Amino acid sequence: FASGLPTMDHIHEITPKGTKVIYSDIDPIVVAYAHDIIKDNPDARYVHCNAGAPEELLESDIPEQFFGNNRDVAVGFNGISWFLPDDRVAHFMKTLYDWTGDNARLYFCDMNKIEAPSERDKKILELYKDLNQPFYPRKSEKMLELIKPWKVDEPGMMALENWVDLETKLAREEKDKWQELGVYGAILKK
Repeated sequence: FASGLPTMDHIHEITPKGTKVIYSDIDPIVVAYAHDIIKDNPDARYVHCNAGAPEELLESDIPEQFFGNNRDVAVGFNGISWFLPDDRVAHFMKTLYDWTGDNARLYFCDMNKIEAPSERDKKILELYKDLNQPFYPRKSEKMLELIKPWKVDEPGMMALENWVDLETKLAREEKDKWQELGVYGAILKK
């Protein structure tokens, strides 16, 4: 959900051949560009969907076309929760919990609310405000409430720089910027 553009090293490129992937985004321009990127890949589909209303996608024909009756799927909710108010995040989590099978997993990442934002962070928040895009930073403790009834799987909630090994992938300056943002993630299970 809210997948952005499926460019280099996106899920459909790094999973085993035959893995079915459904991407979605609320922005019709992103969806149009994504169709050009995916082209005629039979294992990937890109659809228009508001992550705050996941039933739009779940009640369509697409999941059944791709997964049949199997609902033991992996779901991504990467970097979108800070654009949704608490009630929409809770709705997303409950809707996906009810729809998925017992062995499903849900990956999410969020940004931990920073009590004293840096000047750079203040500029980012102002930019979103100027774009009329609400931004909902929240403490990780609040996110733990919103993900219910999902449970955090091992290894627990982790800082993103540790999860994706930014140490080896980014210059020190870039890594420091990510750490300042307080981005973290977890895999959830039933």
